[in-house]
Amino acid sequence: MDSTSIIDYIKKNYPQVIFTPFKFQQSRALAFILDDNNLVIGFINSNGTLCKLIEPIDTSLLSNENMQTIIQKLPIVRGFAEKDKQRLLRLFENKEETVSKSEHKKIVNDLEMRINDLEKSVNNYEKSVNDLEKSVDLEKSENDIKKIKMEEDNKKSQEYKTLFDSKSNEVIFIQSQYEDKIKIINDQYLLTLKQLDECKSQIINQKDDILEGINKYKDEIKEFVTSKDLQIQDLERINQKYIEERKVLQERLDLLLQNEKESMNNILSNKDTISEYDNKLKEKTETISELQNAIEMIKSELSNVKKELTQNELQNQLLNGYKTRCKDKVLNEKTEIINAIQDYNKKWNEWSKNINYDVTEYKRKLLLELKTVQENLKGVLNTNIESSNLSDKEIQRLKQNIVDIETALKQTINEQMIHLSEKDEQIKSMDKNIQDLTSEKSSFAERNSKMESEINTLQQQKKQQGLEIATLQKRLQEVEKLLLQNNNTRIETQVDYDNCYSIITNFVALNNIFFRKQEIIKILDDIIGNNLGSFNNLNDTIKTSIKTNFEKIKTEITNHIRFLNLSDYIKSPNFEYLKSKTSRNRVPESFCRDLSNLLEYWNVNKLDYREQDRLLTNIYEDLSGAVRIYIRIKPLIGKESKNHTVELQTVENKKLKSLNIDCSSNPDTKYKERRSFGDFYGIFEEDYTNLDIYTGQQGTIIPNSDSLQVNINNIIESSDSISPGLYSTFKQVEDGYSIVLFGYGLSGSGKSFSLLGSKGSPGILHYGLANLEGVSNIKLKYLFEQYYNRVNFNNRQVSGNIHNLINKVPQLKDVSRDENVFEKSIPSYINIKDLKVADIYALTDIIDKYRIEHKRIKMTPNNQVSSRSHLYFVFEIQFTNGKIGYITIVDTAGRESPIDIFNTFIDTSRGNTIQSVMAPSPVGGVSNVERSLKPEYKDTYDPSAVFEILNEGFYINETINHLIYYFNLKNGKQTETPKQKIDKRYNVVYKVKNYFVQPKDEDEKIDGSNNSLMIPILKFLDNLSNKNKSDTTWRPTKFITLCCVRQEENYCDQTMETLEFAQNVKSS
Repeated sequence: MDSTSIIDYIKKNYPQVIFTPFKFQQSRALAFILDDNNLVIGFINSNGTLCKLIEPIDTSLLSNENMQTIIQKLPIVRGFAEKDKQRLLRLFENKEETVSKSEHKKIVNDLEMRINDLEKSVNNYEKSVNDLEKSVDLEKSENDIKKIKMEEDNKKSQEYKTLFDSKSNEVIFIQSQYEDKIKIINDQYLLTLKQLDECKSQIINQKDDILEGINKYKDEIKEFVTSKDLQIQDLERINQKYIEERKVLQERLDLLLQNEKESMNNILSNKDTISEYDNKLKEKTETISELQNAIEMIKSELSNVKKELTQNELQNQLLNGYKTRCKDKVLNEKTEIINAIQDYNKKWNEWSKNINYDVTEYKRKLLLELKTVQENLKGVLNTNIESSNLSDKEIQRLKQNIVDIETALKQTINEQMIHLSEKDEQIKSMDKNIQDLTSEKSSFAERNSKMESEINTLQQQKKQQGLEIATLQKRLQEVEKLLLQNNNTRIETQVDYDNCYSIITNFVALNNIFFRKQEIIKILDDIIGNNLGSFNNLNDTIKTSIKTNFEKIKTEITNHIRFLNLSDYIKSPNFEYLKSKTSRNRVPESFCRDLSNLLEYWNVNKLDYREQDRLLTNIYEDLSGAVRIYIRIKPLIGKESKNHTVELQTVENKKLKSLNIDCSSNPDTKYKERRSFGDFYGIFEEDYTNLDIYTGQQGTIIPNSDSLQVNINNIIESSDSISPGLYSTFKQVEDGYSIVLFGYGLSGSGKSFSLLGSKGSPGILHYGLANLEGVSNIKLKYLFEQYYNRVNFNNRQVSGNIHNLINKVPQLKDVSRDENVFEKSIPSYINIKDLKVADIYALTDIIDKYRIEHKRIKMTPNNQVSSRSHLYFVFEIQFTNGKIGYITIVDTAGRESPIDIFNTFIDTSRGNTIQSVMAPSPVGGVSNVERSLKPEYKDTYDPSAVFEILNEGFYINETINHLIYYFNLKNGKQTETPKQKIDKRYNVVYKVKNYFVQPKDEDEKIDGSNNSLMIPILKFLDNLSNKNKSDTTWRPTKFITLCCVRQEENYCDQTMETLEFAQNVKSS
């Protein structure tokens, strides 16, 4: 209430009851006011305001005598002096009826003046009567007019009542009809005063409770926002309501304080008339001070609350509440969420059928929604990890549930994106058809002529294609190059989204990847669609399988390219603006935001896009029959490191996939000239570990030393890398392919260690098996050795046997020996039908021990434990999706030229030749070796062991020659197969690259007395996953060879021959 008196209260709240505000026109005059039988005596100050001198007096108690007593008690104040009091006393003195002449004269004058005033009033009144008479009907009688005048006089006399407020010394006239309501108004006024006093008292005395209440209100608002699923507009209403309530409260506080200040001003203005003025002023000042301090504290707290209840803060509270509820739902309602996503997808698919206009905006919204959901889920996870409110087990479950939900969501979004792209294509196609039909209607003749011209052009092109078949075959090499470039292209996962130039850099890389995908599809489509080149040479089953797989991946890539629509961004002028610093500010934020959305979409789906390239690689290798050749360089130890013979080729400090080898420092070498070899599929330098070879990343570290698991999905090889990892080879098994991995090289070059490792040092096999995804079972399907049976050198014949250690190879039973005793030696904890990767260490130890006992691993000058047979591990991998793949590891025997073996052991100074040593006994054989063995070996090697090593050497070399033949056949290359020749004296002129057995003959039939067995074994391995060739899922087998080389001078010739082997069988 902003009124300091009852009169002021009436003026402001009930102005209609006031008849005429009363204002004294005299100053320094005494006033007597009668109000409700009370008499008020006061004086009129210079402002015309009545100043009360005493409290109201009941008129029933007044008399002439006590009136004088009352006047005597009137205080002397400014405006009411002693002489004024004396004048007033004289009015009530007991005087005689006579007056003095001067007084009489004054009375007469006063009466005359009064008469004059009354005459003027009468004249005015008569004029009013005349005016009234004119307005009254002339037929009215004079009595009626008098009656009206009397009523008017009575009405005027009863029109108002006087109200005087002794507190404010004010007088107002109240209209008569409201007189009975004055008491009600006065009661309201008094009640309002009481409420104000109570409010003031509460503010001063209970401010702490008020402050606590404000904070409680704040907390209740926060709790309400946190616990409800509100919209932004709801927060706006809450925030606006608080602002309005705060404003009203502050205004009322200000009004309360202003009332107190006005009350104090009233005290100050009536200083001379207020008893105990000083005490009342002090009391009021203290009250105002306490009230002001309390109000300031309340306002300060309201300001603090305002800061905590801003719309941003309310949004944070809403988000925190959402995260908490989201966490609970993710933890407890994962299945319901995924079902809801799937239900939504079904409804969305129904809805999207009616889309018949541009779908770009829908795509943008889907991407933004996916990004928002992912950020929210990530925020929920991070919040709960940081808050430590969940146990480790709950955190793990939360992580897994989020992954499952994201997977379902990504699948849904991807399906919707593809559907939108298809829909967009349909719309564009329909529009184009309409345009074409319209155009055709008016220009059919012209189009017909153009079609005839096109037919002629196509016929000419067909003829030209016949001339270019050879060129098209070479384009497969271009496919390989493009695939490698895609694999080596890095797109940063952490992009500075505030830096548009950084976004552009990554977008260019993304665009290049899809450009290369298009180029690959064009090349493969040309070859497959036109039945060209190597594709024409495949059988119908393989052709059908390749066509089916290619069309599937082609459609998928084409749909993604249409959806991403990268060309529009590349063609945009904004793209050119970004290339110059001076024009970058012209690029709108929306353009960069669109590009960042595409990069985010790549990041979400990069595994799918990398999978596309992997499938294209499979198709490329199916067409080309490509054999991957890797080179591993064995490190030198100690003094040997000073005299290495192998070095990597470089151009301008850039490493190449090629090697140089120089044997000229060895005086006994037969290779005097420096030679170069390459390009190979990959080269692993000497500081690469087995794990590095698997990942292709030098210095790979597995966080958990007890695990062999590697996050291969995050492997992106450098564009300059010369060492692509073998992980991609093992990944092909997941698609139902069979892979055969050969370890090849000189004895002691590290091929067995590379493939099979040793206890405590996993081999490539261990990492390959451990990182296959979706495996349900690993079975050691076959384990066998390929070992020589007999060498009839002078008849130019060799033969071998298959030694079956686990299971029989049915296709090779006629040349097999079953050694069931081996399987019985395997301890019961190793289950070869459900093999654990960790058990392979023990299994290989058992195998090595067995082979040593059967002299198929023995000491040679080059290696203390040299493999003298080819060892084949055939693993059958069953996957949870029903697919079956095969991994074959071939630990080839150490290739050593029989001539080098002969020269190492045999003393030729006595005229011994290789022909004489290999002649039948007693001319040749063990007895000849015993006579001609060099002295330095007599104490170390038994003559029979040397003769056996020599025979093994001939057989191993023959099998390697057949391996080269088969690999070249896979690569579409012809290999000359010259027979071992005899001289004029019918002595065999042995050459390492000549053949005892013709591969073509053995491809058709195995000769029991002259065989290599390599071609039949490779054909068996080639068909492991394709037993039914009419099956459309037929998959060609992938062949990979890891050639291990030594760098020492004394092994330089053998290293040279290993690299020659690699050069001969590489696919390009």
